[in-house]
Amino acid sequence: MQYFLNGGRDERGVVKNSQALAYYQSLGIQRLLIIPYAIMEDFWQQLWHDKQDLFGVPGIETRALTSLDVDPQIIRDYLEWADFIYLPGGAQKTLLRRMEQLGTAKVLREVIQNGSCKLLGGGSAGAMVMGTQCIVGRSNVETVVPGLNLVPGYIIDSHFANRNRESRLLSVLADHPELSGLGIDEDTGLVLGEDFALQAVYGAGTVSIYTKNKKEIYDSNSRFN
Repeated sequence: MQYFLNGGRDERGVVKNSQALAYYQSLGIQRLLIIPYAIMEDFWQQLWHDKQDLFGVPGIETRALTSLDVDPQIIRDYLEWADFIYLPGGAQKTLLRRMEQLGTAKVLREVIQNGSCKLLGGGSAGAMVMGTQCIVGRSNVETVVPGLNLVPGYIIDSHFANRNRESRLLSVLADHPELSGLGIDEDTGLVLGEDFALQAVYGAGTVSIYTKNKKEIYDSNSRFN
C-alpha cells in the first residue's frame, strides 16, 4: 500500500491534479471511499451521506462513509470495497474521536493488513491524524495526542509554510525526538511508498522533512530514486 497526503486548502484540486490522476491509473485505482469525519457540521455529514460523490474524480467510482453510517457492517463493507481511502480535512480531534467511537479505525487497520487497500490518503486534518502523534490546534499547539499511527514514525503538519507552522512542528519534535516531522504546504500533495519514503510531490508548494537535526525541502520539480 502507498500513501497520498495533502496539505489542505484546495484539496479537491490536488486530488484531481493531472499527475495525481496518472498516479491513480498506474496503481489501477477504481474505487475511492471518502471519510469526511473531520467535518464537524451535521449538515455536511448529511450532504456527503446523500450525495456520496462530491469529489468527482474522473474515471473512479466514489462513495462516502459519514458519521451517519453507524452500522458496523456498513463500515466494514465500505472499507473493504475501496482500493483508495481518503480522509478530507476539518478538525483533527473530531476526526480521531469519530474514528474510534464508530470503530472505523479498528476496521481500517484490518483492511490495511489484509491488503485490499492500494492507496491511503488524507488532506489537512486527514493527513495530520495519520502520524504516530497528532498536533491539535489551529495556530498554536493546543495539545498533542496519539494519531492513528498509519504513517508510523512521523508527526505531520499541514498548511505548513502558508500558516508559518515550522516553529510549532519543531517544538513538538523537541518533545518527541524519536519521531520525524513532515510539513506539507497548501495545494500540495505527496506520495509515500510502502516503506514511507517520499516518492513524489504534486502541486504548487513544498514538502519539508525533519529528521534529527536535518531539514530537507522538496517540490514538484524534485527527483526521487
